[in-house]
Amino acid sequence: MIPAFNVEDCIGEAIDSILAQRHLPDEVIVVDDGSTDGTASRVRRYGSAVRYLFQDNAGPSAARNNGITAARGEWIAFLDSDDIWLPDKLAAELEVIRRDPGLMWVCSNHFLKFFGQETPYPRFDPALAENYLGVQHVFDSFLQAMTRGLGWDPTAFMVRKATFHEVGLFREGLNYAEDLDLFLRIAHRYPRVGFVPVPLAVHQVDRPDGLCQRQSIPEKMRVLREIYDDHEPAATGNGTIGYLVATFRQIVHDNVRILLLAAQSREVGRLLDLFGDVLGHAYVGKIRVLLMLPPAIRTKIYRKAEWRIRGLAR
Repeated sequence: MIPAFNVEDCIGEAIDSILAQRHLPDEVIVVDDGSTDGTASRVRRYGSAVRYLFQDNAGPSAARNNGITAARGEWIAFLDSDDIWLPDKLAAELEVIRRDPGLMWVCSNHFLKFFGQETPYPRFDPALAENYLGVQHVFDSFLQAMTRGLGWDPTAFMVRKATFHEVGLFREGLNYAEDLDLFLRIAHRYPRVGFVPVPLAVHQVDRPDGLCQRQSIPEKMRVLREIYDDHEPAATGNGTIGYLVATFRQIVHDNVRILLLAAQSREVGRLLDLFGDVLGHAYVGKIRVLLMLPPAIRTKIYRKAEWRIRGLAR
């Protein structure tokens, strides 16, 4: 299922990658979120091979939710309009389900491709993933797997449709990380997630016209704080709070680094205020000391001692 908004230049490649699957899906659904370019005509060229649904512009969560509701199959596989699946994606995931029929969701390793760069790289090092998995094809804890490198890009996931009846759909109104919010809800109820360690999709990270590029880092962090607060009680109750903290700590660390090296001291301070309890007092104290230094000296020290500042051995 593909949500689409003004993507006439890339939607064809996404659809082609679905139709080139070694195991073809029962149906291909494109939900057009009120496009004003040639997206509709581009999709309609595929005729009956693709179900085209149109909605007034309401955002990607609403588009995905409409696609989930309209889908006739037992499983829903997601693909963003600027991403692609590699030919074995569905076949490999279905093989994991065949081995473990009780699974409610499964995902694949995938490549991350930065806009303008030719060579993608794996989201999760395949050798490391296989080391964690051993002889099985299941992570016993989605949250633990995230602390080890598993991402939450929808393009990598396939979810049993019945799951949405239990945990709900994508939360409409979130302008960032609505996929993370959903997958955390699934993880609280069904922590085990099937996994294929071989990269079987390509996810475009920073397309200039992508939705995530339209929000600033502080805006994204405010949304993440809301998501964290929503899921903290459930994680505490089921004993996964340590993994939840570690996941959000990594996300915030990465954004503190970006802002710090960009000399956006005020925004760094706001992130420390927002996530101080997640980041830990020692880390926050070190960053606040750095913020007191001139930018050039601060950058030099941070680049040299980043891992020690974060309390990691290197």
